[in-house]
Amino acid sequence: MYKQTDDNRQGMYEGVIACYLAEYIDSEEFWGVIDDHIYADHETVLEFIKWVTEGSSNPLGWLEAIYSQDLISACPKAYD
Repeated sequence: MYKQTDDNRQGMYEGVIACYLAEYIDSEEFWGVIDDHIYADHETVLEFIKWVTEGSSNPLGWLEAIYSQDLISACPKAYD
């Protein structure tokens, strides 16, 4: 499904989500890191968040829906 480059980028997304879950950053800061440090396309990140959400098409989804929804709703609309 993904190339190695995508796998590396997904690892960065997972790291930032882990910081969010540990409450080191909030959902707005999450998107700040995505924009200012990882330079990732929002649609790609949103797809990843949905993919790792429990109950998604990914049988190994690990992100609880409440956190997923918070991150998705905090996505800056100017870039969508």
